[in-house]
Amino acid sequence: MRAAIRTRYGAPLEVVEVVDRPEPEVGDDGVLIEVAAGGLNSLDWRMAEAIPALVRTSEGFRAPRDVRLGEDVSGTVIAVGPAVTEFAVGDTVFGQARGSFAERVVAKARHLAHAPAGIPLTDAAVLPVAGTTALQGLALGEVGPGSRVLVVGAAGGVGGFAVQIATARGAEVSGVCRTGNVDLVRQFGATRVFDYTRDQLEGQYDLILEMAVTASVGALLSMLTPTGRLVLASGDGGPVLGPLTRMARAATTKRIAVLSAHTTAGGLVELASLVDAGSLRPEITQRYPLQRAAEAIAEVAKGHTRGKMTLEP
Repeated sequence: MRAAIRTRYGAPLEVVEVVDRPEPEVGDDGVLIEVAAGGLNSLDWRMAEAIPALVRTSEGFRAPRDVRLGEDVSGTVIAVGPAVTEFAVGDTVFGQARGSFAERVVAKARHLAHAPAGIPLTDAAVLPVAGTTALQGLALGEVGPGSRVLVVGAAGGVGGFAVQIATARGAEVSGVCRTGNVDLVRQFGATRVFDYTRDQLEGQYDLILEMAVTASVGALLSMLTPTGRLVLASGDGGPVLGPLTRMARAATTKRIAVLSAHTTAGGLVELASLVDAGSLRPEITQRYPLQRAAEAIAEVAKGHTRGKMTLEP
């Protein structure tokens, strides 16, 4: 089968290649998926380039121990392990699976859910990482009817989902983005949109989700209500420690939370329910064939991504 890999760290256009790989083994609790699409995330280019360098402590110092790329997936089940009871051959699923930039991939059953019926199967591939990150970020602020929420980086994958989900829960949502994305963030449901290139942030919020760095932590803290909370989820930062230096502020006050999201079956089921209820729609801005994986990951590495992108075998 064909799969995108990197055997060394570096710029995606230099190190990512699509090669023939052995078929993955299912295992006892595995689900073998015929991939419809893999969703692209900022994580993918960071894994390719080992940015921040701290990534090497888990992935391998000199070269990656696991050459596979991709985390988000959607597709059709073609085999299941003997311990799997939740899924059967022919089911359409979505979730998280390392190595999803391939024609076939194995996922753990606990990292999958049945795909929503309300969107094409290929579109479901962009939901898992970004969607569960948005859900878990909003949960840190107990968002509900009447909550005032500010999403910084509202046109990106996580930010766009956060705006839609918070709006569906009855919150009053404001978003921060660049000039060309103002209309898109309004379409997501934001009642007010700040263009960070020219607008001064203002207002008081019960929850601020920082998905991109456009203001100082101090400035964001000053816009919280007395019981409000700032959630730091941005991956931006220095080349060695990444966002850790910025997030160290969280240790000084309970008003700051650091989001460390993880994909769960429960979160995936909730995302599917939101999609089928018409409350959540992924904005797919670019679709790449698998053969152009290096180009697609390089595009993500440029930053300022609008909506989501897919790789499709």
